[in-house]
Amino acid sequence: MELTPDDTSTANAPKKAVITSGANSGSGSHIVNGYDDLGNPDPTMIETFTTLPSVNQDALRAFADYSFDELGNNEVDNYLSGKTSFWKDPPANTQPWIIHVAGDLKVSGNRYVFGIIFVEGDEVDIAGSARIHGVIYAPNATISTEIHGGGNPGDQPVMGQIIAGTGGVYARGNHADVQLVEEYVDAFNNFGGDIVDVEVVSGSWKQS
Repeated sequence: MELTPDDTSTANAPKKAVITSGANSGSGSHIVNGYDDLGNPDPTMIETFTTLPSVNQDALRAFADYSFDELGNNEVDNYLSGKTSFWKDPPANTQPWIIHVAGDLKVSGNRYVFGIIFVEGDEVDIAGSARIHGVIYAPNATISTEIHGGGNPGDQPVMGQIIAGTGGVYARGNHADVQLVEEYVDAFNNFGGDIVDVEVVSGSWKQS
């Protein structure tokens, strides 16, 4: 199957670490911490808007390299564990990995996920020392996007950006940090590209 890029394969996300359409909160004294692209703490990196950025969701689905019913530890271990970069074309770094999740994202332990992650479910949960290097786009996350904040405090649980729905982002632990990575947001805002030879695999499909 071959698809031609669509000129509207774009988004208009601002350069913020966290963008939600609901309140951000935490358990006890825990809060969601935003950092700028240089790694400096910056509360202005966390924004709540009435509406989320405009994103061509159909194009994101079409251009996805991987598509899962749910994205959990098994999917990461079986399909994504060999990925070590947000980019699939180093050193040119022009094409990000794109992952489509029809349901929820729940990842824990010492696991890394790279790329643009489009989550259509209502819940995102990042626990333990799990790390996301990319953009989490979860517009339907009405329950919450939880960050438990485990692992090395100097290693942010999310490097890139979170865009979440009315459930907001919830700090479950004391290390609920999200650092903006501007080049990841730029890639998200211009994610279009060719898809050739889509291969169906059990429980998902992926680009070969």
